Amino acid sequence: MRMRAVKQIHCHLATVFDEKKTFCEKCNFSRTATIHPIDMGPRPTVSFISGWADPLPSSAAAAPTRNMLQSSTPASPTTTDIDSVCLRALAAGDQAAFADIVGRWQSRLLNFFYRATGNRADAEDLTQETFVELHRAASRYQAQGSFQAFVFTLARRRLIDSYRKKSRRPLDFVDPTTQLMQNQTEPLDHSSEIEEAFHRALTTLPQNQRSAILMRQQQQLSYEEIAQALETSVSSVKTWIHRARTHLREELKDFA
Repeated sequence: MRMRAVKQIHCHLATVFDEKKTFCEKCNFSRTATIHPIDMGPRPTVSFISGWADPLPSSAAAAPTRNMLQSSTPASPTTTDIDSVCLRALAAGDQAAFADIVGRWQSRLLNFFYRATGNRADAEDLTQETFVELHRAASRYQAQGSFQAFVFTLARRRLIDSYRKKSRRPLDFVDPTTQLMQNQTEPLDHSSEIEEAFHRALTTLPQNQRSAILMRQQQQLSYEEIAQALETSVSSVKTWIHRARTHLREELKDFA
């Protein structure tokens, strides 16, 4: 019975990803669902790396700079409210509400998993698994804390399960956009060297540090939201991010 339900969810995801027009009456929100390409934001450069490796002043944390990776626009409070309403609608049986959630979160999850694994296929699989888990969790969802923290809690668990199944952290990174970056300000070979070093440094971080700094730098989550997603304290999150920055700064010192 459970496998049949999972297959139904996968079929629904396939429908959503096939650019089918959907409308959620409970959310009063209509959209056309599409597959978003992985948008990694600005390619790692010396100035980009400094945003990850150097501690940010409080003002920068409140107003992120263009050097920070912004693969997608963080959810606004209004969007978060819509997502919460949609998830409750899904729990009541409204599948169109699920399509709305997928449409708003697919790109963000793809980018998060791609940075975490360095593999497009793995990112797509983990994104779909997270949506399956989100569908299952709809009936027990409690609107406590932010919706995006709830989503990334599920994403982080899928990521941990993936690492456990592989019994290793993914250290190989293949950049599918290499041929599209001919117009970089820096020479292509140097830019590629920086990117390779950046991803190698990122993927050698302990899993909790990597997830924390990705959520902070890439997804723009607050410390409180990261703590909720990683099921830990705010002080632990700050410690992990500090250690991650220290590690990245040491690993990338040749590019400073």
